[in-house]
Amino acid sequence: MIRQKRWDDAVALADILGMMKDPKPVAWANELQAQVLLRREAESEPPPQTLAAAKAHATKAIRSDPTYVPGFLRYIEISLAESEPVDDDTLELVDVARFLAPDLESAKRLELRVLAASGNYELALKKLDSMVEWASSKREAQEHSSLRKKLVEARDGGSS
Repeated sequence: MIRQKRWDDAVALADILGMMKDPKPVAWANELQAQVLLRREAESEPPPQTLAAAKAHATKAIRSDPTYVPGFLRYIEISLAESEPVDDDTLELVDVARFLAPDLESAKRLELRVLAASGNYELALKKLDSMVEWASSKREAQEHSSLRKKLVEARDGGSS
């Protein structure tokens, strides 16, 4: 539904799932709602009220199921999109997401973005070097190396 941009169908599904008593579908429904809000506006920068509404859904997803990693990742992505300084809560949520899913590539990359956004380039580079070392394929290692170059450029551009 999301890939086909069938927003109304996605919202209807989220509404149905949100009525269930089991916390897992409720968490999924709220994360889906956040995703719909953000992707509907993908052609442009989402306005602050859209980010706030999406963040509220991501928060509900986390509260519904504190082990639902996509809820954490969506919340963190929204926090980065808000263009505010990275706060301690966001850093803590990154730690929780990485604890819950230590091998999830998207969580690792999001952690690097958060560290870079908080100005902690050295830790981001250290973690990325480990990702390069433990890459499961040559292509993955090359992607990580390319990302490393971008981080170094950002670090060096930010300090001059």
